[in-house]
Amino acid sequence: MRKIGLQKHVQLSRSEAVREALRDAILSGVLPPGERLNLDEVAEEFGVSRMPVRDAVRQLETEGLLKVFPYKGVEVSTLSTGEIEELFTLRSALEQVAIGRAVPRLSAETIDDMRRILEEIDGLEDRTTRWLELNAAFHHALNAACGWPRLLEMIDTLRSNADRYVRSYVTNAGLSVSQQQHWALLHACEAGDAAKAKQVIDAHLMGTANSLIQILQQNLDETPEQPSRRRKINAG
Repeated sequence: MRKIGLQKHVQLSRSEAVREALRDAILSGVLPPGERLNLDEVAEEFGVSRMPVRDAVRQLETEGLLKVFPYKGVEVSTLSTGEIEELFTLRSALEQVAIGRAVPRLSAETIDDMRRILEEIDGLEDRTTRWLELNAAFHHALNAACGWPRLLEMIDTLRSNADRYVRSYVTNAGLSVSQQQHWALLHACEAGDAAKAKQVIDAHLMGTANSLIQILQQNLDETPEQPSRRRKINAG
């Protein structure tokens, strides 16, 4: 029985705690795409009523992490290849806006932080969960310099929905090209070349999208159709 881990979210409201625990489970792969959720079981295992669970589900549906089917139930959303292309195209457009504003505003301290992150990535042996954390930290450090919190929120929402698929990319595909692009992005920022940085981020994100699409198409070709399974969720 896998545990989602509600304990670290106990300082939040009940609906926020359930939302964060479910989000963590989805993004970490504990609840994979297509997984059916029994809301009564979720409520029971988290020790809450159905109301905060319904609130959490609504919020995660807005983020694109869950899909609600009237009279049928709730599933962890599955992205089609077309949706992945759409998601990364939108993210590329938004990050180019962020980078255009961020590059002339980057401090020496932020650039040093970005360099340290990339150096840590270079030294990783386990390129899964820690890689995802560092990858997110690198992009956030750059984007945050744009100074537009609503833009950052939109980018983070798109990134969250993609991260569970990027996890597959990290596991199944090499990271050398991705890391080379990270360094190229840093060098463009150091040079104050916003136009070059935009070109790099576009190639970086759309290259990731193409790799994910190839992996998903491969999986569709190789994996026979399986009946939907329900997994009992343990709040720990």
